[in-house]
Amino acid sequence: RLTKPLQVREGTIFVEVRSHVLAQELSMLKEEYIKRINKLLGEERVRDIRFRVGAGGALRQREREEEAIKLEEVPLSTEEREEIDHLVREVDDERLREALRRFLITERRIEKVRLERGFRRCPRCGGLHRDGEELCIYCQPGSGQNQDKALK
Repeated sequence: RLTKPLQVREGTIFVEVRSHVLAQELSMLKEEYIKRINKLLGEERVRDIRFRVGAGGALRQREREEEAIKLEEVPLSTEEREEIDHLVREVDDERLREALRRFLITERRIEKVRLERGFRRCPRCGGLHRDGEELCIYCQPGSGQNQDKALK
C-alpha cells in the first residue's frame, strides 16, 4: 500500500503516505477527494485531508501487525454492534450503508486490538497512539495541528 488512513478529527482526514512525492501528488488532488467523500456521505463532513510521510516504514509495520491477527475473529459486543447500526441507519443507499457498516466494524476491531497491544487514547482528541507521550503527535505542543489552530 502507498497510503494508510490514520484518523479523522474535526473534519480532517489524516493519511500517512510512503514518500514526499506521493504526499505532494495527493495534495494536489485532495479537493477532488474531499468532494467525492462528501458526496458519498451525503453532507459536507470532510473539510481537509492532510498527508504526511510515514516515519521509518510505519505503514509496513502497521500492515504486519494487522495481518498477524484475523480481524473477523475479534468479537464485538452487542452494544458495539448496536452503536454501529445506529450510526449507519440513516444512510438511504443500501450498498453504501453496508459498506460503511463493514468499515466501522473493522475500525472498531482494529481499535480493540490496538488497545490490547498497548496503544492508548489521546485525552485531547481521542485518537489512539503508542509513542510514549500522553498526547498524540497531532496534539503535542509545536505540532502542525496546534499551529494551525493558533493562526485561526
